[in-house]
Amino acid sequence: MKTDRTGCTAISCVVCWFMLLVVGTAFAAPRAAKELPGEVTISQDIKIGAAIYLTLTLENGTPVVVLLDTGSAVTHLDESLVPYLGPKKGTTEVIFPAMGWITAALYNQPKLFLNGTELKAEGKVQVYPFRLRPSSGTEIRGILGLNCLKHYCLQIDPEAGKLRFLKSGHFQKSEAGRYYSMVISQDYEIAAVEGNLLGDEDTGSIVDTGWSTDGALQQKNFRKALRRKGARLIRQGDPVTCNPPSAALLPVASFHMSSYTNVVINDARQADIYGLRFLARHVATLDFPDERLYLRRIDDSITVSGNGKAGIVEATRNP
Repeated sequence: MKTDRTGCTAISCVVCWFMLLVVGTAFAAPRAAKELPGEVTISQDIKIGAAIYLTLTLENGTPVVVLLDTGSAVTHLDESLVPYLGPKKGTTEVIFPAMGWITAALYNQPKLFLNGTELKAEGKVQVYPFRLRPSSGTEIRGILGLNCLKHYCLQIDPEAGKLRFLKSGHFQKSEAGRYYSMVISQDYEIAAVEGNLLGDEDTGSIVDTGWSTDGALQQKNFRKALRRKGARLIRQGDPVTCNPPSAALLPVASFHMSSYTNVVINDARQADIYGLRFLARHVATLDFPDERLYLRRIDDSITVSGNGKAGIVEATRNP
């Protein structure tokens, strides 16, 4: 999840969940693109820390591997792609939980293609030197954000190892599981669902596929979680900057009256977050045009050892 100084209130606005509900009619749902990229193979290890990467191409055919990140308001690209982006449109400052504040150049959104289909997106892209280097050795050259993804219905299927682009509202809803309303803020470009991983339902959490753990809690909620029976701090981060963020292991966490075990959360200071590891405990359908999140729970048995490796945990599937 990323933001910039002009949009940093996007995080704190999640706390004002009821305010979003009251003015929800002002947030018009984006229309789905006419063409869909279809199906993409992803790692089945997203339940244990892997991310979702897509190989896009620029208009000239240049391949660009990007992180799928619904917690990012905009799309980010590596500075090595500047020769293909046209004139610079200014600068902004961007904050990353693991990197702090950095200065990014602004360019018009370039045409990006997935499986030969042009992705719908608007606004400016933020460009700077990337530091994302996953253990696979793949060179990551961008982050695909909500300015694009809000136009699509995405289904994340960890068991099949597939990411599917579905037609919004036109899929087997009876097989998609229970749905939860998403509030999509046009002002802040965030998508939020009621509740958090403490089971509180009078707040909202950002849906963030770029957050690799089960999620995160506002600092006051994170401290509250640590007081729960069996909760264990597995990494002490910087309590002021959350760079890096602290991490904790909860034996049990709750979401809308459902319980989950071995839940890894972070201290995100001002935001509650549902991360990719939580979504991957289900077949998750993120229907952004219809503003609904569908969750069909699957086997989510995971063993976690909190040694702080890679700044979080080591996790493996149970046999």
